[in-house]
Amino acid sequence: MDCHNNPLNRGEFARIWRADDIGDIELLHAQYLTYSFARHTHEGAAVGIIEDGAESFYYRGAIHTAPVGQIIVFNPNEAHTGQGADIRGWRFRMFYLDSILLQRAVAEFTGQRRDVPFFPHPTFNDPDLAGILRNLHISLEGAATALERQSKFIWTFAHLASRHADDPSTERTVGNERSIVKLVREYLGDHFAQNVTLNEIAILSGLSSYHLIRVFREETGLPPHAYQSQVRINRAKRMLRQRKAISAVAIETGFGDQSHFTRHFKRMTGVTPGQYQQAV
Repeated sequence: MDCHNNPLNRGEFARIWRADDIGDIELLHAQYLTYSFARHTHEGAAVGIIEDGAESFYYRGAIHTAPVGQIIVFNPNEAHTGQGADIRGWRFRMFYLDSILLQRAVAEFTGQRRDVPFFPHPTFNDPDLAGILRNLHISLEGAATALERQSKFIWTFAHLASRHADDPSTERTVGNERSIVKLVREYLGDHFAQNVTLNEIAILSGLSSYHLIRVFREETGLPPHAYQSQVRINRAKRMLRQRKAISAVAIETGFGDQSHFTRHFKRMTGVTPGQYQQAV
């Protein structure tokens, strides 16, 4: 994607990567001061949030400004520019995704096939959704599990389209799926150390991915990926009480490496694995 007018200067950075486990999607995290984008288009949708500063851009015949906290959406093949609104520049996170992914997210939300959503406004203020988008972007940048990455993606973009597209979607009705949630909980408990995918448990449940996440959250208070992490931490605590090496516990509970395990353990217990093991 070569659409820049000038090279990076001091204080600017840009990192771009793909999330192929989700689908045809690229992600950009950048901070620009004097950097600017020439007028260009994207084959798919472009969705982002402003983390700091403010961006000014031309889109659909007008100049728009997006301050910190704003969500930006460019529809496919719509020409636009991008530059800092003032000398402070702007820091932002962007998703460049195949429109089919958005279409699937809406279909999951409604339980019906829908057209690719169209967004009539390029910017909007939705603090709750902006936080969810940023959290998803960070998860796709790091070492999150497949279940976490996929669950957050379908949940985030289903709500983006339902709240801000020109044809608001109605969420399908939730029935009595308690026995299905129990089945999925048991599966996650039995396979806690494996990199379980969202599609895997959706097939097991017989529900769509979004509908499964929704009923699971309503029944347990947690989305499936967070429930899986809780099971892993509970198993890890047992192993630590048995004086197993922390590095071995990290591998056996599916975290992959000790630093990743330590971050999750402290976030859920308030102490590091080493502190916990010494105390008990």
